[in-house]
Amino acid sequence: MAGLEVMASLAPKSSSIFRVRDKVPWQIVCMALAKISKEASMYGRLKYSLEYSYHRKVRSAVLKHVMEVRWKTTAKWKPDKDFCIKVADLALKESLDPQCCPKCSGRGNIIIDDTLHTCALCLGVGIKSMHDSIRADYLGVHRHTFRKNIRHHYFREVMSVIRDWEDELVLAFKRM
Repeated sequence: MAGLEVMASLAPKSSSIFRVRDKVPWQIVCMALAKISKEASMYGRLKYSLEYSYHRKVRSAVLKHVMEVRWKTTAKWKPDKDFCIKVADLALKESLDPQCCPKCSGRGNIIIDDTLHTCALCLGVGIKSMHDSIRADYLGVHRHTFRKNIRHHYFREVMSVIRDWEDELVLAFKRM
């Protein structure tokens, strides 16, 4: 077992007669988590070990980064604290609950007439990305405002923090 599967091995398991997982001692996992940043460790525990007690702490860490972003403002729109909280919640929702592609059921491929085709909806990834209009509705802003003032900062500054945590986790568990 390698990589982030090690973290998932600590999560509650369903009964399965088909596959037995190799068990990595929890002490080794804890030692690996101690070598990375506190935020990445909490995020990994929340996402992969399903320790929901870390949700509030991870949300606070994301919110701290969101508050530091210099959002583009207009005469009609200025971000406030409620907006920043919604951005932090949206970023966590997107990273913790990836949406399974409805067309291929997360497989990335579709069989049509005994021929295997790459899913056109998710481009073979298996996860359907959230659309900008859905993000704008979630944040309570117009789609145009999201695209013009928020989108760039959301992906470059907010989601990049979560991607950095994921990268830290991957590096920490790569050698296991």
